[in-house]
Amino acid sequence: MKKESANQTIDSSAEPRTAPWSGGWTTIRHLEIFKAVIECGTATMASAHLGISQPAVSRALSQIEERSGRLLFTRLGPSLTTTADGLALYEEVRQIFAGLERVRGLEWGAQQAAQHLRIAATPTMAQCCLNRITARFQLVHPSCSITMEIVPTPRILEFVADRQVQLGIASVPAVGSGLNRLLKSAPS
Repeated sequence: MKKESANQTIDSSAEPRTAPWSGGWTTIRHLEIFKAVIECGTATMASAHLGISQPAVSRALSQIEERSGRLLFTRLGPSLTTTADGLALYEEVRQIFAGLERVRGLEWGAQQAAQHLRIAATPTMAQCCLNRITARFQLVHPSCSITMEIVPTPRILEFVADRQVQLGIASVPAVGSGLNRLLKSAPS
């Protein structure tokens, strides 16, 4: 199916073309530009946020669309509207950058990494047992700080699947939550 924008035609049924120099169809920098455009609202605001020219932003967006074979924005004059493909890509890009932020925040070394425990639990589980358990844990491990996220079960499952917490406690089965993917990819 061919989609047309103001200056280009994109065949969305075609296989994405790969750029031989990048090992794939995009780069982290292009994804950063794409993310900035969506979060800032315009290519001009994204260019100011990133400290690059507006034509460089437009060029990066065109390259992503051309290489992926997907129309990510509809263009009407200077206005950009994100397409369904663009929103789907944005959700994945957002997760990539959240992962990069987690990597940036890593404290290297087993002793340093063991000094903080992040737990996600439902309100009921937190109230009925976690306060007691974490208090006892901190008596045994006084140098370890604990952050507890009190959230509904679906968020707990997201946190665990995205490795945003070390421990998730909920009282329902985790069927279809993406945890199977996490458990299969976990180191033995």
